[in-house]
Amino acid sequence: MTLDLFIASYNNTDQSDIARLSQSQALINDDLNQAFRFSKSTILQQTFDATICEKAVQQVVPVSAISTIYYLGEFAQLPKQCYLQAHPVMLQIQRDTVYLSHAVVPNAQEYADLSLFLSQFFAEDGLTFIPSQTGQYWHVQFAQPLSVQVKSLMQKIGRQLLPDDSIGIDASQLNQLQNMAQMLLHEHPINTLREQENLPIMNGLWFSGGGNLPQKCTANVDMIFGKSDLLKGLAKLTQLTLQPVSVFNFNNIGSQQRVIAEIDANDSADSALMATIIKLLKINKINRLNVYFAHQNQTVQLQIKPIDFLKFWRPKKSLADFLNKIQTKESTA
Repeated sequence: MTLDLFIASYNNTDQSDIARLSQSQALINDDLNQAFRFSKSTILQQTFDATICEKAVQQVVPVSAISTIYYLGEFAQLPKQCYLQAHPVMLQIQRDTVYLSHAVVPNAQEYADLSLFLSQFFAEDGLTFIPSQTGQYWHVQFAQPLSVQVKSLMQKIGRQLLPDDSIGIDASQLNQLQNMAQMLLHEHPINTLREQENLPIMNGLWFSGGGNLPQKCTANVDMIFGKSDLLKGLAKLTQLTLQPVSVFNFNNIGSQQRVIAEIDANDSADSALMATIIKLLKINKINRLNVYFAHQNQTVQLQIKPIDFLKFWRPKKSLADFLNKIQTKESTA
């Protein structure tokens, strides 16, 4: 069995995710550190969600279409109208240049207030802000077709905002929406309170999506385990049954099968599965293990095979130290 294991850290869109992940005592345990000692580590130049799609689907899924898969996962159907995703974000200005610092997750009351505020303000423009059960973003439907493709939030974390972030006939219209959102949120009472409490402000919205899914999506794996909306959507696209990690049973998985599983770094029950996976890797029940962590615009990949555990001459190294070094490099770049 080949197992592609994706470890979701918080909302995968915060610059400090790797640092917090490295401090997760439930996840970074002796078993994983031992496996890391014998692994081959690689930094993939693509986002975490794009990597999941690449592993799950044989066809190429445009990054600008991934937001549609989230919608499918949450509502069990594809959007009938022009659709984008909108995340509340913190923008920063450095030397007259605007950067997208990170996504901001509002609390439940802030999210409810902003949902009502945004829906009422943009109603005349034909925009409908549909709340997501995650409370992290909105599904935005447009009354009129909009020909535009926008880079995903993960692609823009820590990056400068550029004119080519959105392309298409209606790119200028979308840029106007982004600018209007900045003006609306700049002095919003919610941000006034957040500043008083030393919390990151939500001074912008990042609209993303607009791409087209392949006409046919063929599964590149045999089984999918997890609970995220992205995995739910991928399972529906590929006509696979999404199973919870809690029923992950290695005895029912064939030796030649390829499996995707996603665990939550914040969930102790999910993290406990890691010890079992390492044990099965050592006894060759898992032929190849690929572990993935999100890091801003990139994905950290660890590749481990059972034979790697025989390479005792490799020096001991800590996964936590490795993750902290990545964070340090980013902060000093």
